[in-house]
Amino acid sequence: MKDHRKLVFEPGGSRRTLPNLRESDILSGGDEGHLKLLDQREEQTNDPGYDFAYTDPDGHFVAVQVKLGSSTKTGSGPGKTLGKWARFPSDRGYPFDRTELWLLDRGSLTLQIWSAGRNEPDAEFGLADVVETGVSLDISNRRSSQKFDSARVEERVARWVEQVEALFTQIEGWVELHGYSVDRTQTVSMNEEMMQRFAVAAVKLPMLRIRKGTRVAATIFPVGLWVIGANGRVDVLTPSGGATIINASDTPNDPIWMIYSSPGSKALRLDQQQLIAAIQ
Repeated sequence: MKDHRKLVFEPGGSRRTLPNLRESDILSGGDEGHLKLLDQREEQTNDPGYDFAYTDPDGHFVAVQVKLGSSTKTGSGPGKTLGKWARFPSDRGYPFDRTELWLLDRGSLTLQIWSAGRNEPDAEFGLADVVETGVSLDISNRRSSQKFDSARVEERVARWVEQVEALFTQIEGWVELHGYSVDRTQTVSMNEEMMQRFAVAAVKLPMLRIRKGTRVAATIFPVGLWVIGANGRVDVLTPSGGATIINASDTPNDPIWMIYSSPGSKALRLDQQQLIAAIQ
């Protein structure tokens, strides 16, 4: 039987930078509401790889992809879409234990949550309404008047690599002062849509595993450069949840690192105190 309870969409701190959803559009209370979604083409263009991540009750890191489309009948499943998505963590080198595909259907106003290897959704919710915003997205982060070419994209990618490495070096120093150890040997691949469009080669970015003794306290890795509402995003995954770090600067230079440390929290300037609080 379909669950007609209203969905409370609380993906955590990263909800402020979801490619598909804006904080003001999230259903979070009352008897009725509207879940606004961007046009499918813009959603795919701006998708950094996954929409948000969370830790399930068993302590597994789960990556979620939100897609618009028709809900599928029990026994059929989303097929190739789910199969391709299930390979995402290993293809990109991300540290997720499993993936989920969230299918939103405008017609039937339902949300289905699918996991790989299943012939029926894990859960299905009824939604009050699903509408398009009609918003025209600016993939170049508020600088649509600037012309983009391969040289400019390469320059931005190189600058992003430098900024991530500098941020991670700073984080290493902060956590080591509090008795944590850092493993920086692993990497993730960066091959975003903008890079593919201008034939810019993929690059490797560092990933941090922060330990307290033998326990993994947090995994920190860059998610994407071209994300809506920021000039880059880095995720912090912990056994109890996680946080999102964004570059809030209006320009690619001189990053302003802000952190969303809990569901519904306001962005705070990232410093040693905020980072340690996020991984404890």
